Amino acid sequence: MAYVIERAPNTFEEVSGAFQSGSGDDAVNHPDEWLAFSTAEDRADVGVYEFEPAEVPEGKVAVGFRFVRDGDRIVQLAELKDPEPQVPASVTPRQLRLALHFAGKLAQVEAFVTGGQAPPEAVISWEYATEFLRSDPMLGQFAAMLGLSDEEVDGLFIAAARIQ
Repeated sequence: MAYVIERAPNTFEEVSGAFQSGSGDDAVNHPDEWLAFSTAEDRADVGVYEFEPAEVPEGKVAVGFRFVRDGDRIVQLAELKDPEPQVPASVTPRQLRLALHFAGKLAQVEAFVTGGQAPPEAVISWEYATEFLRSDPMLGQFAAMLGLSDEEVDGLFIAAARIQ
């Protein structure tokens, strides 16, 4: 079971072990086992209520929780957000080229590769790779020569991975 104590009207704090109810001269220390052996009436007398933990839907991340009173029940609400996109470890050449195209950078990359500025290893990789690894040090050097930051390359890999 999960419990909260109401410290002030509509101000709740989760409790799971030993806790103190009341304040000042009226404060009472409750030992760890008190919650397990208390009745709902005992708990209500000191402002402790059982609650149902909020569910976090699949594909969401909880960034905070709060409690609200709903009649005689205490409800936990979750503040949700979408998870941060993960940078994929690799993408296909097709995916990367399309992501560069949609970002308006494909022509710049191809001009760099075919214009004689790129090292031979980069040209060979661009033309014959079956996948592009985000961790490839050459990709970092290649991006730096083109003036792309690590964040921009991460963004390109994230966008590329979304292309089917």
